Amino acid sequence: MDELNVFKAVLLGLLRGLTGLMPLSSRAHMLLLEKLSGAALSGDGAAPLLMALHAGVLAAILIACIKSVMSLIRHPIKGELKWVLLSALPLLAVSLLLQCTGWLEVIEKSAVTLLPFALLFTGVILFLAQRIAKNRRIANTAHDRPNFGDALSLGLMQLLSMFPGVSLVGMELSGSLSGGLKPKRAAEFIYLSCFPALLALYLPGFIRLMNLGAIAQAVQAHGAMLLGGFLAAMLTGILAIKLTQLLMRREKLSWLTLYLALLAIVTISLSLAGKI
Repeated sequence: MDELNVFKAVLLGLLRGLTGLMPLSSRAHMLLLEKLSGAALSGDGAAPLLMALHAGVLAAILIACIKSVMSLIRHPIKGELKWVLLSALPLLAVSLLLQCTGWLEVIEKSAVTLLPFALLFTGVILFLAQRIAKNRRIANTAHDRPNFGDALSLGLMQLLSMFPGVSLVGMELSGSLSGGLKPKRAAEFIYLSCFPALLALYLPGFIRLMNLGAIAQAVQAHGAMLLGGFLAAMLTGILAIKLTQLLMRREKLSWLTLYLALLAIVTISLSLAGKI
């Protein structure tokens, strides 16, 4: 982390929060930044900062969705908590399986090659999901309350985010809309479901760093940098959630599809030019 500073940490936090909580894939953007800048953003040296950014994203979800979170706490049995937890199970189970079998490392090694296809895939799925949601609205076949089917479809769609460049939020959004959940309710449910999924993915790494003493050392040596990254990720994460919810309500997700398509073209061009 020696080559990083507070300014760079804040920039990374801005990028992580904005792209991670919109259906754009923070993994894709961080990978492109890493390849273009030559900075090591994925090694053990940068791990404490990445954990701070992840913590900022989780905090953003709690703050932006505080009313829904409090409702889950007040009504753990009758409320939607069971569907939120159910939706996170497929991703947790498959991620553990991939880690144990070594396939997760294989997927990560092919990240750059898969990146433009993953971006295009996310964009196409978003476009189709919005069309399905619009047709359901016209036919009046959408529903307001999440159910078992919504949790299952959302959880299965989350599995696609195991491929680098495929957006977790994008897949959740597509699964909930395609399953028939109304956009306004889907805009709340996807972030509630996103929290346990992300927590399950980040917690093992955090525990490992804690056991190694890396977190304590990083706080002592780079406390201001970690705090700056955390706050930047949290604030832009809140903005990303509100913006995504607005786009969902107004059925304007096609703008994100266009952006992902353009980014895929840029990624292919950079790859052909030997820049990444």
